[in-house]
Amino acid sequence: MKVKIFVLMCILLITGCVSPKVIDELPVVFVVGYDSGENKKMKATVASQVFNRDQSSSIYTYTASSHTSKGLRNQLSAIQKPITIGKIAVILFSEEMASEDKGITRILDSYLRDATVGRLVTIAIVEGGSAHDLVKYDYGYPEGLGPHIKNLINKSVEFSNFPRTNLHLYDYMYKGAGMDPYVPIINKKGNKIQLTGLALFKNDKMVEKLNLEETFVFNLMNEKANIGVHELKVNHSGYASLQQVSSNVKYRIENHKSVPTIYINISVKGSISEYSGLQINTKVEHMIQKALERKIESKGRKLVGKFQNLKIDPLCIGDRVRSQTRQFNVANWNQIYPTTKIVVKANVHISGSGVVR
Repeated sequence: MKVKIFVLMCILLITGCVSPKVIDELPVVFVVGYDSGENKKMKATVASQVFNRDQSSSIYTYTASSHTSKGLRNQLSAIQKPITIGKIAVILFSEEMASEDKGITRILDSYLRDATVGRLVTIAIVEGGSAHDLVKYDYGYPEGLGPHIKNLINKSVEFSNFPRTNLHLYDYMYKGAGMDPYVPIINKKGNKIQLTGLALFKNDKMVEKLNLEETFVFNLMNEKANIGVHELKVNHSGYASLQQVSSNVKYRIENHKSVPTIYINISVKGSISEYSGLQINTKVEHMIQKALERKIESKGRKLVGKFQNLKIDPLCIGDRVRSQTRQFNVANWNQIYPTTKIVVKANVHISGSGVVR
């Protein structure tokens, strides 16, 4: 009996030391935006949701400025109700801040070290404005801004218009040899958020951006894709809408022990759902097939040339060479990469069906 009483007293003492928190009343951060502040400081704006007991929710925004990411965390934790960041969905950076020599890894590092933050957090760049203005605006999204942006990007990845990106992949590509990271670009148009392209990084500094058409071709060169639907300009007056479009890519490396030649072979399949010309026949199918092959090869060559001129490797070509080369020398690869011969070849198979107008 005495043992039971002793155990009960210990439990009461332990529970009495725990600070009570009503989870429903804690602000939960779903999105945070970073901008360059005054006096070489960084500015962070967070949008948080408080879930009320009546099953409704309220959205609040907070802004702080500091010289370090930790300093920002300390300022934001000083508000009346402590913010919990374990549910954070999106981290945004203004284009201006991402292009600075300081880079963005100094900020992301604090999230990577936080065990409460998931590794599937989405990173994105805010084009043509501040992250503060984008985060603070009331869009009326019922799920909140952070989950909305995350769902928007995930849907584009699902339909293979954008490559997969998240906090974990960014960190992996930033630290890995023979590869460089990339993240989506968004902007605010009216009262809506839209995807506009892909930001390319050299180390952790944004150095270039791709538009939607370039991102589409980049994704074909990067990984296997199930695009679904794609509109194609066939000639000066004709357009075709393709459906059930899927692709596969294979890299072939020759002379990988000396000066390699890399072949990027892209296979695409699909069918014609709509054509603006007179009729769909074998000749039209062949014409559409060749038009798509020219588009992929032409834009692919331009992208590869752009990457080599900037000395960046978002296609992870160096890593592909490394995987086939014993005693791979990173310094040597970095020297020869800008002049390495890289050939982009597309093989398209299109079947006719659908409507003509």
